[in-house]
Amino acid sequence: MGCTASVYAVGRRRKKPTITEVVVYVPPMRIPAQSDLQRSLKGLIPRDLVDRLACLRKQISLVAEDTGGSAMTELSRALEEYLSLLIGLTKKEHGLENLVEFKWKVLEDGRQENSVSNSWFEFLSVVHMMAILTLSEADSLMIPKDHSGSGIRVYL
Repeated sequence: MGCTASVYAVGRRRKKPTITEVVVYVPPMRIPAQSDLQRSLKGLIPRDLVDRLACLRKQISLVAEDTGGSAMTELSRALEEYLSLLIGLTKKEHGLENLVEFKWKVLEDGRQENSVSNSWFEFLSVVHMMAILTLSEADSLMIPKDHSGSGIRVYL
């Protein structure tokens, strides 16, 4: 019992289907926008920690803008380091959760900007950016390297 398309005809070989097109969806990447961490956190946490947070945030933004998000290993390393420092701002006992206004913008247009004064927003935005990077890396592995004469169209 089964559908007629799944039943093999006796004596005939079934032709293997070929995939002629690969379509890849790439969601827009959001990157950190200018936020004044030094002024908001001055005197509340050590200055070297504030400077390190600001430096990593700026590095993530610059690398993403300059490469369009293609420098995945450098971005991933910076995001992981930033995330490990950022987790301290999310703890309620430190009282730093709502002190900093974190701003993020869409990389493609740069005009649409989100701004929330909550360290959990920043934490989730970093995790989102890490997920988009992982998705982009997976998509790049799906795209065939040899485009010459294969008849394959690639949409990015």
